[in-house]
Amino acid sequence: MSTEQTACGNADAAQPDWEAWLQRHGGKLFYFAVHWQAEDPEDALQHTLVQTARAVAEGRCEPGDTSILRYAYTTLRNRLNWLHRESRQRRERETVWRREQCGVQSNAATEEECRNVEEALRKLPPEEAEIVVLHLWEEMNFQDIAELLGIHRTTVSSRYRKALTDIRKLLTHFQP
Repeated sequence: MSTEQTACGNADAAQPDWEAWLQRHGGKLFYFAVHWQAEDPEDALQHTLVQTARAVAEGRCEPGDTSILRYAYTTLRNRLNWLHRESRQRRERETVWRREQCGVQSNAATEEECRNVEEALRKLPPEEAEIVVLHLWEEMNFQDIAELLGIHRTTVSSRYRKALTDIRKLLTHFQP
């Protein structure tokens, strides 16, 4: 096999007319991606098209429209599976993180409880919310927080107590 030939035959002959190919198959591939209920079907399709063009250019597929289309569908399906796994794993990590952020160590906390705590924190004045976050989640003591923020330790303590009182009030509004 000469350097100008690949497993797909002549390198120039193996290159499809990509514009015509996309006109013929692009919509079907996109429809396939959308019906997988992918979060980013456009990204999955773009990745697929790049990988398919690379495979054709490198001669990793047989010549012909059917072979290229089969490669594209396989690549798209694999990409959609990967994105689905990534999305599920991200949601699981975010759930764990959210529970940790609202100070809940057991799985008994509901998503709603965590959202309520987050909402209550957002309603606090920023100078109180940052102290709560630094003390509870960053596990900093009042002296370290005072040094970090450039305020007196007693100011940190009083803002923290006021923030907890305000959070308790706000959370009672969320109770049914």
